[in-house]
Amino acid sequence: KILFLNKKISNPDLISATNLYEPRNDILAFGLRNPWTIIEHNEKLFIPDVGHLQNEELNIIDLNDFENNNNEPYLFGWPYFEGSIDNEVTFNEIFLWENSNPKTINEFVYSNSIPPKVYYEHIGPTYYRAAFIGGEVNGDESSEYFEHYFFADYLSQELFAYDYKENLVYQFPLETFDSYITSVILDPYNKNSVLITSGNGNLVRISLPSK
Repeated sequence: KILFLNKKISNPDLISATNLYEPRNDILAFGLRNPWTIIEHNEKLFIPDVGHLQNEELNIIDLNDFENNNNEPYLFGWPYFEGSIDNEVTFNEIFLWENSNPKTINEFVYSNSIPPKVYYEHIGPTYYRAAFIGGEVNGDESSEYFEHYFFADYLSQELFAYDYKENLVYQFPLETFDSYITSVILDPYNKNSVLITSGNGNLVRISLPSK
């Protein structure tokens, strides 16, 4: 779950094994497996989610839509969905409660889950990938990568940029590190480079190519 701090404004349905409790009213989003490095940019929330066996994914939500949608929490579908994969899960012990009556949640999950904006499979054309490392959005209007969200893959040692307005993904294969990628941030002193840390404690500056 993604929760509000010091706010009780959400209006979730009661999904539980029993109806003995009131649904908590501080949930912004749920149905995530293992989100790393959630960021807010221009009232949008960028939520990477590390996959289980097959897909990695990036979810993006517009926070302005929350109130317009009756303050209902966003649902991302895990464990029913993993990126593009339907896991064909069935929960027989957790229900959607309506007027104190239990209903299967399967139809609710399929009808309300939000698909990811970006997903990729672990088995790539060149590299084996695993673990989406979330990053930042370039907010420098003078950069070619303005409004691009940068992220990396922990295992394959690839850097990516996602132009979320045009729905385009750019891939930057990197020179092989002697360890895994553990974080990605924008270089605060150079609009056309990013900083990457690796598992062995190194900090590497990556210069971005011109488009």
